[in-house]
Amino acid sequence: MTLSEIIANLTKLSAAIQPDEFIYDFLTAFGTPKATISRLKSGDLNLAKKDGCTLLKAKVYFEPLQPDLLQSYTPVEAIESAKRNRQILRNKPRFLIATDFQSVAAFDVKKNATEVFPIAELHDHFGFFLPLAGMER
Repeated sequence: MTLSEIIANLTKLSAAIQPDEFIYDFLTAFGTPKATISRLKSGDLNLAKKDGCTLLKAKVYFEPLQPDLLQSYTPVEAIESAKRNRQILRNKPRFLIATDFQSVAAFDVKKNATEVFPIAELHDHFGFFLPLAGMER
């Protein structure tokens, strides 16, 4: 997978977001094999205990935030909560990602770095996520 392919994939993804498919499309944008995506969707590889979340060992923990009138939980708060969750960290995800589909908060566990940005700018932040494609920046 080349950098231009990754950028094009992310641009396409941020232009037409489907909340139920977002994490799968995101991982596909970085070259995750279709077989892995299929197994993740079926639940075989999803180690997340929280409904609606996705945890792929050594890769990513993803938490989609649904609009809720009773709780104003931001993507940054979701990341902070995930950082303290031993069940999540036991599986050594490289990235913790949360989104309300307006903004994205992402934490690189290895580099101890956080980025928060509008989801429409996802393609501008491709470099942060390059380790998902086996590349370090």
